[in-house]
Amino acid sequence: SKAMQLASKLREQDINTSVNFSDKKLGDQIKAADKSSIPFIIPYGEKEANTDKVVIKHLKSHSEEELDVKTVANYIFETLCER
Repeated sequence: SKAMQLASKLREQDINTSVNFSDKKLGDQIKAADKSSIPFIIPYGEKEANTDKVVIKHLKSHSEEELDVKTVANYIFETLCER
């Protein structure tokens, strides 16, 4: 799947990545990620697969950005370096 391809690309750039295939509602998945101190989530569905754009949500700041999949790793590194 394209979600797994994105995860593989992020892992190649030394970004710990997990893909959740559960049937839980997105809100429940976000709560679980936040509880586990996961800083970013990228909900990935049919729209993202067709456009090669994703919305990355920064859980700590409650901000989100729409990005081209090619720029996700740089965004993560830049955002983490701002802390």
